[in-house]
Amino acid sequence: MNEHEPDGTAAAPAPDATSHPTAGGDARPSAGGHSRSRPRGQATLSPHVAFMMHLQHLDGIGAHDEAFDLALDAIRAEDKLIAKAEARRAELLAFIHEATLASAREEHPGSDDAVVTAMRERTAQLALATSRSEPVVSRELGESLMLRDAFPTTEG
Repeated sequence: MNEHEPDGTAAAPAPDATSHPTAGGDARPSAGGHSRSRPRGQATLSPHVAFMMHLQHLDGIGAHDEAFDLALDAIRAEDKLIAKAEARRAELLAFIHEATLASAREEHPGSDDAVVTAMRERTAQLALATSRSEPVVSRELGESLMLRDAFPTTEG
């Protein structure tokens, strides 16, 4: 089985004579023989790249079962990364939502129409920037506040 680092990425196996460059990388060592940030052979790879590296070396009876297990581990790791990214995105949307409301209320105290207009403008900007429809962005903005306020343990 793969051993994954806490952030969901897989630790790369130590390179050997049969190693090949992956994901646009270069198999040659740097001038000092190792990377400055991590010792050689300790690079952190995406779960998909680690899976593909291991898949190249599978052979013989049980290789399909081992490949399945490796792929399943990689999928689980990718799902963790996706969940973390979605949580960070929700935090940013909640911030944008609150900041937009606060700004509109400061500029136009007591005017609900100004607040609604400000939220529509911000929603349109986000939709354009993220290639999503305005109804989708509007729903995401509302859900971001709900997730943060109603389910604070979700953030963790």
